[in-house]
Amino acid sequence: MVNMNPFAAMTNLSKKYGDIYRLQLGTVKTVVVSSMRLIRKVLIEQGADFGDRPNFMRYNILFSNDRGNCTLSVSHHCFISPFVVLQHNQQQKTLAFCDWSRVQKTRRALARRFCHTGIYGDKITTAIGRSEVQLLKTLQQDMETFGCAEKRLKLNIQKACASIFFDFFCSEIIEDWESDQDFLQAVQKFDEIFWEINQSHPTDVLPGLAPLFRSHLNQVAGMGKSIRDLVVRRIIEPHMERLDKDNLEDFVDILLAHLEEAEPESMLTMDQVLFELEDFLGGHSAVSNLVGRAIVEIATVPGLSKTIYEQHFEMGNKDYILAVIYETLRKTSSPIVPHVASADAYLDGYLIEKGTMVIINNYELNTSPGCWNEPHLFIPERFLTESGKFCKPSHFIPFSNGRRACMGYQLVEKVTADLILGIIKNFDITPTCNPNILPQSCVAIHPE
Repeated sequence: MVNMNPFAAMTNLSKKYGDIYRLQLGTVKTVVVSSMRLIRKVLIEQGADFGDRPNFMRYNILFSNDRGNCTLSVSHHCFISPFVVLQHNQQQKTLAFCDWSRVQKTRRALARRFCHTGIYGDKITTAIGRSEVQLLKTLQQDMETFGCAEKRLKLNIQKACASIFFDFFCSEIIEDWESDQDFLQAVQKFDEIFWEINQSHPTDVLPGLAPLFRSHLNQVAGMGKSIRDLVVRRIIEPHMERLDKDNLEDFVDILLAHLEEAEPESMLTMDQVLFELEDFLGGHSAVSNLVGRAIVEIATVPGLSKTIYEQHFEMGNKDYILAVIYETLRKTSSPIVPHVASADAYLDGYLIEKGTMVIINNYELNTSPGCWNEPHLFIPERFLTESGKFCKPSHFIPFSNGRRACMGYQLVEKVTADLILGIIKNFDITPTCNPNILPQSCVAIHPE
């Protein structure tokens, strides 16, 4: 497992030991499940038994000594000495990395109020339109300066996605990407955090090694200070001054109104509100990395850029770009965040003790010839019916499933589709002489 993709290695082990087997990863008791039948049990049928998250040291350092502070992907952080034995409370301030709790339900309900209603539908369309104009202008400038747009492509896509999220969630319009140093620093830090949480680290399963990684853990601890400063100074404080509870403008208003109106037993703290907002803003990193990966995949298939243009703009098939996005997600085969048994429970007749980490190995389901025809190739049509309608196989779950499923998948689809289409409408996407090698089983592209 050391010298290969760990999820491919776990797939090989499943062929020897079956669809459920135990591993001892350092100090962490672990069970790996690989079949769709067992994955459904963990995520849906027995979701209440496996609703917790791993208590990794890095998560706690990233999220202010309590992984309960993370909502989706990133958060505010403070330094903790790696020489200290961590004693973590369970305040439960997160969505992605926290255990299931009352606070978790409240946070998801607030997010659903904003993301899953049509009230703010026009807001995201307007935000995407503003950023797309800047993105296309910047790409054209790079074409004229460097002869291609590749040199700063990832950074430019990041800035576009970040400005969309700041606009949509906070009504914070970034007028000039290049001159707004607060914004540029936030984009950089969000990307560094996104990369960090998508990597494994020895201290995840061997926390006693922390003294050997003091420098790295110190760096991890300091990643979010500039983000918190920006959020408080440019978003929270102005919103508090103009808050109108009868006319909630955006997600920030919804969060602040909650602090004044919620019943005591369900009320979040200001700290939890700040973490939730930062985490949703940080979701732009996932989207920008997905857009970047899609562009690279499109470039590797001769004529695909032209096909997308023809299907969408000439033939009016709005589902084709969705198929491109889902094929990118399939090829990426990004793993589902591990679950943890919240109580002693039986899974397929085996006792899984409370605290056992459950790795959901979806790599086989995403890459197996038994599930896909020519899985090593990028073929968007595999997600289309004969009539050209989008159709996702039931064994493909890129946004997970059950009570821990991603709430923002529709936002991901829309932003990703609109930005790719905007680029394809104005530029040809062709491979370079030195094609990019994308990491396997990880949506994140290295910050460098």
